[in-house]
Amino acid sequence: MSSRPFKPGATDLRPKSFDYGEDYTLDPGDLDRRITLQRKTETKNTLGQPTEAWSTYATVWAQKMEKSVRSVFTSDQMQANRNVIFRIRYRAGISDTDAVFFEGQRFQIRGISEYGRRVGLDLECEVYGARNTV
Repeated sequence: MSSRPFKPGATDLRPKSFDYGEDYTLDPGDLDRRITLQRKTETKNTLGQPTEAWSTYATVWAQKMEKSVRSVFTSDQMQANRNVIFRIRYRAGISDTDAVFFEGQRFQIRGISEYGRRVGLDLECEVYGARNTV
């Protein structure tokens, strides 16, 4: 390669940095919640029968963002669905069959979307509230 400076007006063939249109960074101060990532495993009980249990495979810092709360009527009962997004630093290997455990509740992961280019992950989760008789 030539060490000559680039001439104005010439075609610039140098790679350009990609602009995402906004700043895709994670502010460490926003990651203020401690969540536990869990995966369903199959174990055997004392009788040798298979049982399912949740095992922890990571504990990470997250930002919690409330998405919505909606009520769903099933049979003669009303059930409140609470949707939450947990934003974490990028981590490979998370699946929508995993769960998030936070403040005594287990959240089912409904969707995973990448935030920026391997900057973070948005885990769209849902937890079911107590059932109330209508």
